[in-house]
Amino acid sequence: MPRQATPLTDTKIKALRPKLARYRVSDTGGLLLEVMPSGSKVWRYRYQLHGMRLPALTIGSYPEIGLADARKQRDEWAALVARGESPKKAVAASKAEKLNTVQAFAEEWMREQMHDKSDSYSRNVERALRKDIFPKVGRTPLAELTPGDVMAVCDHIKARGAPKMALFSRNVLKRMYDFAIARQLATTNPAAALVARFIATEESRTRVLTPSEIGCCGLICPDTSIGGKSTI
Repeated sequence: MPRQATPLTDTKIKALRPKLARYRVSDTGGLLLEVMPSGSKVWRYRYQLHGMRLPALTIGSYPEIGLADARKQRDEWAALVARGESPKKAVAASKAEKLNTVQAFAEEWMREQMHDKSDSYSRNVERALRKDIFPKVGRTPLAELTPGDVMAVCDHIKARGAPKMALFSRNVLKRMYDFAIARQLATTNPAAALVARFIATEESRTRVLTPSEIGCCGLICPDTSIGGKSTI
């Protein structure tokens, strides 16, 4: 007879400490708490549908989503599974309805994908989005963003003398749309159509930029390899 999981409590959750590798702690009914090396904690729901074990679904981060709310979401998805319905499809349909603009999806993407990234990288991504991307294309429907829209964002950044930051912003959008495609919320990646060397090259900057020109408080933005080749 399989061993039953011991229900979690807030006291137990707060006592969980990060390790070198991420690990999971079970609650009950397929609810898991994943502890990241960074110390962040994320709720997942593990389930079987038609006798097949499927990838765990993400509920959200603790303590933003508490134990009671995580269990409530687990119960809602478990009810779908009991009827032979896919909770993953229900989540995708709900997200497609709610995350129908670039900004709405980007904010969800940050919540889901930045929790295990470095603080400096996460800050730079958020700055690129809020300083340059959201003002220009934030209200654009997610599925309607074009390569021309992405180039307009990059040109706007380059106009203030920061081509490497333009490339970084293009890379942010490229990764974000890769995630949207994987979640079946977009079918094409408008940023992938822009070749990196046409936005910035090794010769794109011949002097050190001021923090105001960079637009990111002088922090070197990883992932664009400022002063070197693009990582994309």
